[in-house]
Amino acid sequence: MSRKAALTLVLYWLPPAAYMCIIVALSSTPAASKVPLLWKHQDKVLHFCEYFLLAFLAARAFGGPSATPESWRIALAGAISAAFGAFDELYQQFIPGREASVLDVLADAYGVVAGLLAWSFLVHVRATRDRRAHDEINGTPESGGV
Repeated sequence: MSRKAALTLVLYWLPPAAYMCIIVALSSTPAASKVPLLWKHQDKVLHFCEYFLLAFLAARAFGGPSATPESWRIALAGAISAAFGAFDELYQQFIPGREASVLDVLADAYGVVAGLLAWSFLVHVRATRDRRAHDEINGTPESGGV
């Protein structure tokens, strides 16, 4: 593996992979060590935030150097993040004191969508900024006739 490929792997793919390991580690804890609830649906908000970040990191990883269209990379990041959320919820069913919940999977999915939207917005803002900077340096083409 070339040095550039190794660096790309570490910079783009290590964050979502490490974060997925953290999610599994947290899901592996028995219910007795869960975070105390401060309000009624706090767990749904936590699921949303957890998968918002995962989808954002996955979209960033897929957004690295590639010839694949952005829409496909976003879709793939979303599919993997949502599938991981469903897997994680199923996995929790086998942990003492934990249970699987369709509402948790739904909160995960909403977080995934929001994370992908946030990534897409960031990509759009960067592209607009870069286009403006390019136009300022090179001048904008004049409109009008020939």
